Amino acid sequence: MPSNFPRLHPSDPRSLLPFVLATFNTTGLVLLILIFAYRDGGLADELDDLNTLTGLGLFGFLWLVTWATTSRALRAFESPTAPRWWEIARAGIVWGGVTGLVVLVSLIALTVSADLLGATDSTTSDSKVDEAGIILFYGFVASGPAFIVGAAIGFAVAFIDYILLRLANLASLPPKSPPSTNGTSDA
Repeated sequence: MPSNFPRLHPSDPRSLLPFVLATFNTTGLVLLILIFAYRDGGLADELDDLNTLTGLGLFGFLWLVTWATTSRALRAFESPTAPRWWEIARAGIVWGGVTGLVVLVSLIALTVSADLLGATDSTTSDSKVDEAGIILFYGFVASGPAFIVGAAIGFAVAFIDYILLRLANLASLPPKSPPSTNGTSDA
């Protein structure tokens, strides 16, 4: 951890920032995906194959990855209280891309594992190994686009988070005292 980033005690409210941002960003992304899937009419078929436990597991996994990369991105700022725009852009691009790659690799690992564990005899096993090789190849090819999509989402989300945090900071400032009527200030 860089020395210019303060170590926060768990009771410090700032230590909740990665948790809050990860929750907000994951929920927003899942809602966007659901809205677009619903609009296109493909949501009903997908939800038939999804149970509550699987849905919570997928959301939890995406949240955990987002929390880990958000925490790491916040440590990259030279000044956590006033990051510069290029620090925000760089952190959003890099750690958003990492999030995209981690999700892709995890989905590939899950698919290949399920494929190989589902093989029951040697003939099926050989075809499953071939399928796993094909999945791994396509996963390798998809890693570039996964990073780019993740980076684009990370870039956009980083600035949305920054704007919302700035608004929260402005809203939490103590009110300025009105000027004194006798011409002297109260300060």
